[in-house]
Amino acid sequence: MSGNLHWEESAVAERAGAVLPTAKLACAYRERIGGIVAGDSARYELRYSSMASLTLSSKGTYRTNNASGSFVRQGDTIRFTSGAYEGALGRLRPDRGGEPAVYFELEENRAKNGVPIVDPYTTFCVRQQ
Repeated sequence: MSGNLHWEESAVAERAGAVLPTAKLACAYRERIGGIVAGDSARYELRYSSMASLTLSSKGTYRTNNASGSFVRQGDTIRFTSGAYEGALGRLRPDRGGEPAVYFELEENRAKNGVPIVDPYTTFCVRQQ
């Protein structure tokens, strides 16, 4: 076998195509219920995020249901630089329907003391259908 792999070029093209959603997004997470005891099946329930909603501006500001502040964008990521969610890192990627969305992965959104900045689970902000 012979060939060339170009992982970085593909990743760069994907990041460049990330769209900043400027419409009001609804934010939620899936909470795991049960499944801790042997034989107990886990189920998941949809919960609204502490943000409830997220609106991003192309000028670098954000607004949630209860807070506002600024953010900086680098490629397919945004980082909140002020406000109640300062330090939160969001990933810009399409939702299942292809619409622009923001995802806050739990492991990337913890304060120095380990407390989640956004929610105790991975949070997704998508356009309400």
